[in-house]
Order: sequence, then structure tokens, then C-alpha cells
Amino acid sequence: MSLELLLKATLVYVDRSFVPVDANHNIKKMLRILKNKSPKKTAVSIPEYFYFEDRYQSVSRYPKEPKGLVIPVSFLTDLDEAFVTLMSLVPFQFNSMLVSTLSGRADYKRKLALLKFRNRKMNNLRKHLQPWIRRR
Repeated sequence: MSLELLLKATLVYVDRSFVPVDANHNIKKMLRILKNKSPKKTAVSIPEYFYFEDRYQSVSRYPKEPKGLVIPVSFLTDLDEAFVTLMSLVPFQFNSMLVSTLSGRADYKRKLALLKFRNRKMNNLRKHLQPWIRRR
């Protein structure tokens, strides 16, 4: 869900004519729009298992037996990669919990530990958000 919402926010930023409701939950369609409408013709890589036949989206949101969901070992790495890539496309993070977490304040230590856990994209995330982190 977070990737879908971040993708919609990115599209609103890149293409003022984009209507999030019209896109529904179609991540594949939104990725295509982003590639076509982005000034840099940005192709964001989100692994297909996140949106293939809407299986992950529907089963993770509305679980029911006997449908199950296989989560690959690369899930967190793939999620971190897609999240940081989308975050780096849009400069709207200046007053967010993410910036507060990365600032290292004592009241955000637990959140920072969770965010850092096996996150190979922390350096990229810090680099992108550094201007906002310094202001705090």
C-alpha cells in the first residue's frame, strides 16, 4: 500500500493532470504513466510480484482462506529499493516523520532501528533527505 500511495503522490507531482482515483490500484499502469510523463523518462523498478494479477494487493489487504501469499526472501530489499527510488523523485519530504526518524532524535531511536534493519538503501535515503535533516 505504501508503494501505491507513494507512486500516486509522485505521479501527482510529475503530472498535474494525473487523477489518483482513476488509476485505482493498478501499479503497472502507474509505472507506465510515470515512465511516459516524467521529465527524465524515469523508469522505476518495482518487482512484478508486488502487483501481478493484484494478488499481493488483494490477499495482503483482505486475507481469506485458502488463498495464501508467498513472500520472497528479497521482499524487504525490493521494498526498500522501490521506496527510495520513488522518494528521490519528489522533493516533498521536508516535514515528515521519515526526516524526523533519520535525524536521530531520541524519541525516534526505535523507528530508526527498524528503518535501518537490513536496509541497503539507507545511504541513498540519507543522501536525498540530507538538506531537510540538517535544518532540524
